[in-house]
Amino acid sequence: MKISVPRKNLKEMILYIWKIINYSQISKKELLYRLSFDLSLFSPDEARNFIKDSVDNKFLIENEDLLKLSPELEIKLKSWEKKRKDEILNKIELSEKTAKIQASFNNNKTSTFNILLKAFLDKGTLNRAVIVSDDSIKLSLFDYNKGIINAQVIGSKENRYIIEINIKNKSLKHDCQDFVTKRLDHKKFCKHLVKLFLFLKEKDENSAKRFLEAITENIEKWEFLS
Repeated sequence: MKISVPRKNLKEMILYIWKIINYSQISKKELLYRLSFDLSLFSPDEARNFIKDSVDNKFLIENEDLLKLSPELEIKLKSWEKKRKDEILNKIELSEKTAKIQASFNNNKTSTFNILLKAFLDKGTLNRAVIVSDDSIKLSLFDYNKGIINAQVIGSKENRYIIEINIKNKSLKHDCQDFVTKRLDHKKFCKHLVKLFLFLKEKDENSAKRFLEAITENIEKWEFLS
């Protein structure tokens, strides 16, 4: 999580400093040193004024020579710490998941599903697909008996892309730029299509595999559309 320096906002500046120093409380003298010499955020005089303003506005609570955050800022700091912890844990989980999926595709005893999916992608596409969040997939229909998959994928810039696969019509429709400009003509998958099938595999691997089989068995008859 990137932390910018909010110099124009006293309350946010205090939180920014407490995120760095990570103390429940600190003496005035120590805080002055940290601000002006250790962190080089202020000159000594500026640091003294900053501490005084923080106390006067009750953003910092003074108890003898010790300073601590106000209850309001303490709550905000704990909320930020929880969010930061969740982000780190999510990155660790994603890294482990990525390694596991990549290993499964490189395994000589890889599954039929993986073999079928590999025909539509390259290694770079797989790597990009794995880091797409499961939450970005909005599945409205996944029914092999009907031969239809309808889904939306939320892109990195909050764009919503459609995916429509119809076995009866032998059509696959998607509208992200990478698919339209680089994959469509060659009947290859972009990261969104790969992610969708990885997502479907977790729900029902056999049905996901049968969709891939239907596409690969008659690939010359299929239309890839935008």
